[in-house]
Amino acid sequence: MKFLALLLLSLSLSTTHAATPVERKVPVTGVYSPRGYDTLDSSEVVVSGYLPNTCHKNPKTTVKVKGHKILVSLDSLYYGPENPFCAEVLIPFVRTVNLGLLEKGEYTVSVNEGTNYGKKVKFNVTGSRGDNGRNQTYANVEHIERFPEKGILKLQGHNPSDCLVLDEIRVLDNGRNTITILPRMKRISQHCPMKMTPFTYNVQVPSEEGRTLIHVRTMYGDSLNTIY
Repeated sequence: MKFLALLLLSLSLSTTHAATPVERKVPVTGVYSPRGYDTLDSSEVVVSGYLPNTCHKNPKTTVKVKGHKILVSLDSLYYGPENPFCAEVLIPFVRTVNLGLLEKGEYTVSVNEGTNYGKKVKFNVTGSRGDNGRNQTYANVEHIERFPEKGILKLQGHNPSDCLVLDEIRVLDNGRNTITILPRMKRISQHCPMKMTPFTYNVQVPSEEGRTLIHVRTMYGDSLNTIY
């Protein structure tokens, strides 16, 4: 009886140990730096990577700004291979990282520095665009549909009133791996009744080799991001 009790206690401790996670930096596959941010914007970079197994949770993001160097850390709970409840399946993710308000200039963004999966990218912040640029309204994009074989994106969503119509779509290429899309709207009437108006806008995007991030700025100050 005593032996059985010790055996059960040993199994219990082994299971507890196997199920105890530790925090580790997650593997990063790419860092993307969209163009178009100025000193009055809350700047963003986008990070792609993967979680090593199904027991990982969403990565926790920490940002530290040291002059013109920005350190980004992505950490998640890691479960060892001895855990019987964690399937060894890679889970890709794309995470938008808010950098906050930054001064004008060029920055180096380093993600998970000092690890085998560390990545760096250059990121530029311009001076304030002035009243016309600052008051610009973007479309309320909710979904991006991709047609890479045709080099076309479909931006889909609902604008809050039919007094807003598309003015222009600016496409900015950072020359490396990121295409920023700015769907600018214009107001055609002083009277703007609340009327959710669906839209689909087609955008021709330049052909790029490798993994390219599509970064679409949206109406309420955030963005939609997808790997193309």
